[in-house]
Amino acid sequence: MPPRRRGRGRGQISEESEGQTEGDQRSFPHRGRGRHVDDEVDELAARVNDMELVIARFQGMNPQVFNGDESSADADSWLQHVTGLFNRVQYDDELKLSLATFQLRKGAERWWRGCSAPKSIGPQILIFIY
Repeated sequence: MPPRRRGRGRGQISEESEGQTEGDQRSFPHRGRGRHVDDEVDELAARVNDMELVIARFQGMNPQVFNGDESSADADSWLQHVTGLFNRVQYDDELKLSLATFQLRKGAERWWRGCSAPKSIGPQILIFIY
């Protein structure tokens, strides 16, 4: 009968596998969607880093915030200010919308959340009345 090996219990590495490196263990192909998921995670991380950079650049332009309790002239002034900032950079419309709504506070933010919430009724035209 061969001698008993030590270290083969739960959570312990056997003496035979101590020489293996991490590269040896990863040489086996991932099963299922492992590689695809890793690619998606990497892509998402890159987009998050890009968005953080865009937000930092936008905040560096000192955009005004809009509370929603200002007069219609103030609302128009805020809109012109933000539009002027966007004229200086080349962002797509979706990114402009995200950045502009990032500057909404108090009542204006509540209004936007209510308007942008998914509706099951169907397409609607939303008008902000000052």
